[in-house]
Amino acid sequence: MCSLAFCYWHENCQVEIAMKRQLNYDLLLFHVREASQELDTLLLRIKKVFGELEEPLSEADKAILAVYDRPLEEAGLRVSLEHAYHHLNFAWKVRYKETKDADKHFDRDEKFPKAFVRFWPKAMRRTAHNEIKGE
Repeated sequence: MCSLAFCYWHENCQVEIAMKRQLNYDLLLFHVREASQELDTLLLRIKKVFGELEEPLSEADKAILAVYDRPLEEAGLRVSLEHAYHHLNFAWKVRYKETKDADKHFDRDEKFPKAFVRFWPKAMRRTAHNEIKGE
């Protein structure tokens, strides 16, 4: 039985069940690292727009900026944020899965939540709605 005062489940306490399971640190490391790299790249691109790049730039940062020579626009922002979110979301959903089983429900686990779609411009919402429905 759960010893936490705020737990309302008691018999099937989700907190206790979660505490007994082993996190898959290999998957977590991979996906959090991927999200971090995407966000670092995005931050670098935004700093470039504002002229806030710290000199001297590392060779890695120079290489990144050479690839992204155009200013960041909304579509690029969307792609970068979705990519970072995908890795964070997937890391959360597969945190207890065996590495060999992580891709078993990939189509379900990697989906971008419908709740975020309502904040996008109308044209993007229609595209995302069709993607979610599989059209």
